[in-house]
Amino acid sequence: MPYIPKRMIATDDSAYKLYHTGRWIKARKRYIEQHPVCECDKCKELGRLRTASVVHHLIPHQGNPVLFWDEHNWQAVSKTCHDGYLRAKEKLNAINKQDNKFKALTQEDKERFGL
Repeated sequence: MPYIPKRMIATDDSAYKLYHTGRWIKARKRYIEQHPVCECDKCKELGRLRTASVVHHLIPHQGNPVLFWDEHNWQAVSKTCHDGYLRAKEKLNAINKQDNKFKALTQEDKERFGL
């Protein structure tokens, strides 16, 4: 079963459904096989090698199938980076854009994720 972001389950049924298609399961598997190491900027910066297990959408697709299926919008990352650093970075970007979709990051979050 592929990783499904909890925020997709709670907020957007159309986005959630995309993760359950056979097409996505095959595409995700192929992409991770072709990109087995975490490609997040933090791992690159630190020279850290982590096994990629999640396909991250660089621009959040929010159910938009064009953004969802665009492989140029994909990045293979570790689950640790996806659920930690990248999620915090998304929250910070949302705050900077005055987007109320995400709760504000606390100072503790910023320190924890090096932001």
